[in-house]
Amino acid sequence: MEIVSFLADLAAVAGALVSVAVYYDTVNRDRKISTIAKYSELREKFPANIEDLDEEGKLAYLKELEFFCTGINERVYDLRILRKMCGKRLIRQYDSVMKDFVEERRRVSQTASRAWTEYETTILHLKKYYK
Repeated sequence: MEIVSFLADLAAVAGALVSVAVYYDTVNRDRKISTIAKYSELREKFPANIEDLDEEGKLAYLKELEFFCTGINERVYDLRILRKMCGKRLIRQYDSVMKDFVEERRRVSQTASRAWTEYETTILHLKKYYK
């Protein structure tokens, strides 16, 4: 009888471990799908060449990116998927247009000194990968 009880306990533990593994796999899969969906929304909303946007358009884009990057930094969205989808593109956008735009917005507004740090943090994470 003790062997049967031991085997039943062992099966229960194994079942619990499998359940935890499936749960984490599902959460990670959902996070990846959410990342693709959210970034796809951004791509549809804004042109591929953000250089063509006026100041108001760039600011709207920046606000959307800041929101999205907060999700990336808090692991709501997946950085690895973002890197695979558009990492180099985001870095190029930042280096060619958005870095100067962010710095100018900060100069103009005294209250914006810490604004857009989530976006910059995400760009730094992306750049670390490509070095």
